[in-house]
Amino acid sequence: MIGVAFVPVLALGDLTDGGTGLGLCSAGLRWCDNSYFIGPEILAMLTIVIAFLLALFHYAGKGIWLLERRKQDELRRRGLL
Repeated sequence: MIGVAFVPVLALGDLTDGGTGLGLCSAGLRWCDNSYFIGPEILAMLTIVIAFLLALFHYAGKGIWLLERRKQDELRRRGLL
């Protein structure tokens, strides 16, 4: 998840080194003619990806918790815990 949030830093670093900004400016920073909406579009995309990853981690944690609880309930039922 930190890697997703680090993408804009990578793009800026690439632009300052004379690159294309990970495809953001195809001819480099000098000839970059992107609209004013590119920043909010990237922010929205990163927000959606981070929210999806958070939800995925949340439900994975709930699934693990549920499996552990079932395991403990089974052990209690057998009198082993």
